[in-house]
Amino acid sequence: MNFPDIAKLINNISLWIASALFPQNPIDTQAQEMVADMAKIRRDDTDRFSSTKYPCPAYSFFAYRHQAVRAMIWRLKYRGDKTVAGLFAKRMYDQMCEELAELREWSNFVDPILVAIPVSRKKLRVRGFNQSAAICMALEEIDDSRFFKYLPNVLYKIKDTKSQARVKDKCSRLENLKDSFSIKDTSLVAGRNIILLDDVLTTGSTLTEATRVLKNAGAKNIIWVVVAH
Repeated sequence: MNFPDIAKLINNISLWIASALFPQNPIDTQAQEMVADMAKIRRDDTDRFSSTKYPCPAYSFFAYRHQAVRAMIWRLKYRGDKTVAGLFAKRMYDQMCEELAELREWSNFVDPILVAIPVSRKKLRVRGFNQSAAICMALEEIDDSRFFKYLPNVLYKIKDTKSQARVKDKCSRLENLKDSFSIKDTSLVAGRNIILLDDVLTTGSTLTEATRVLKNAGAKNIIWVVVAH
């Protein structure tokens, strides 16, 4: 069995597991209703998402513990359902812009660029899809260059690392991702404010490593925006 066949088999198994764990009918309607109800910046989690824990201010919109949220993220991530990206973006956008307006006024966070956490080439071949990039594109369509500009292909995943879900402690997660990201054109980020977007925040290891690479390339200020935590 050659590599494409193995990759296809692995992808099919992942989809089967996702379907078994998160059945899509009738949860689609339920999930959409819950996502609509729960969307808001986690202002009450200021202490959790502060620079004392992470290297950047972090904003999360949903709690990953809710089954509906997990179902929607799995559908986006493993089924490539772009309607889910659009739904998340629609529910995130207004609150996200409120925060950006405050940051612009009080922290000179002006003209930021939106950057997606990338996936490796291997995962992209298997899935054919980057869920974080899909959410960025959906947000860009809503925003129409009013608060930010989405720049695709700023960050690259140059190492096919072990899945972070299989690495339990934060130190090991950071080591797993060490030197796994790269920037081909540093002029895109030098001196720029950046909104770094990912789908789920757990220990923050992925975003921390991406932030390190962006800072080394001359990025000015960085905030994290995640769908769920």
